[in-house]
Amino acid sequence: MIAFLSIVVLGFFLGMRHDTDPDHVIAVTTIVSRHRGVRHAAVIGARWGVGHTPTIQVGWVIPARLGLSIELPVGFMLILLGTLNFTGILEWITNIGTQNKE
Repeated sequence: MIAFLSIVVLGFFLGMRHDTDPDHVIAVTTIVSRHRGVRHAAVIGARWGVGHTPTIQVGWVIPARLGLSIELPVGFMLILLGTLNFTGILEWITNIGTQNKE
C-alpha cells in the first residue's frame, strides 16, 4: 500500500511540474481567459488533464521522431496564441462571439 501511495504522490508532483511548463500555462490560460466563471475554467482544466491521462494509463509511448514532428505545430500554435493575445485580436473575436449569443 505504501508503494502505491508513493507512486501516486510522485505522479502527482511530476504532473504538477509538467503542468507548469510554459507551453501548458500559455495554452490553458489563453483558453480559460475567454470565460469569466471559475467553474467553467475548472472544467476546461479538467478536460485538459483528462486528455493527457490515456497516454499514462495505457502506457503509450510516442516515438521520438513523431514527438518532434508534433512539437513543431504546437510551437506555431503557441506563437499564434501569443500574437493574438498581444494584439488583442483574441479578445475582439471573443467579444463578437458573446455579442452574437445575446
